[in-house]
Amino acid sequence: MGVFLRIDVDNGYSWENVFQKGLNKLCLNYPLIAPKLKIFGFQKYVPTLIERLREHDVQAGWFYQPYTVSKPDVLNLLKREGHTLAYHAVTTDILENFRKGKTFLEKKFGTEVKSMSKHGSGVLKLNRFHTPEYEPDKLLKFSMETGITLFTGNAETPDLPEEVHGTTKFIPGTYWINPSYRDEAKYNLDWLRDYAQSHTVIVLVHPLRIYMDKIVEQNFVAFLESGIKIEPFHHLEDQII
Repeated sequence: MGVFLRIDVDNGYSWENVFQKGLNKLCLNYPLIAPKLKIFGFQKYVPTLIERLREHDVQAGWFYQPYTVSKPDVLNLLKREGHTLAYHAVTTDILENFRKGKTFLEKKFGTEVKSMSKHGSGVLKLNRFHTPEYEPDKLLKFSMETGITLFTGNAETPDLPEEVHGTTKFIPGTYWINPSYRDEAKYNLDWLRDYAQSHTVIVLVHPLRIYMDKIVEQNFVAFLESGIKIEPFHHLEDQII
């Protein structure tokens, strides 16, 4: 039980101008030739988020796509500060491609990947590698096949019951910081505080949304400053046997 923060890193660059948008599109669709340079602004919003989490003593789960992995110095900083590095799956059409993405990230991280989430919720094809279908049953099967012990889903109803299949736990719903994906009247901070006393709740945010969207930023700050205890994400992984 408790509240755990999931951070889905969906982008390499921001959307604030044509140059950044172009670099981001290149990063997501042609990663082998895309420049990932700090001088161009590659993930310039990530260090600010890390600092903000440090101020509130929060150790989150950072879910990366193979195409959005931070630079080694940032990954090492995250590991030193107790954050968890995880898999944000993009190409999920067949098991081989799912496994390939996990293996790629484990080499980049230098650690075993135990947790995964799925990019997208089943509507739009978000880059040329993306499998748009969101198929929890298939993703759960792939997770079990590849040693993933935690599959955190994208459902906008955060109080759906969790499931355990063998050694893999599936938490289908999330509490989205972005209010566009949440029933604010029902699922607010008071609800979160009370429900987490006896249940596990995954809170989801995207770094670029915090940087680009003032409403998301305000909701995120309110969450951090609410006094709700945010458990280290690795504690959730440690609970799974």
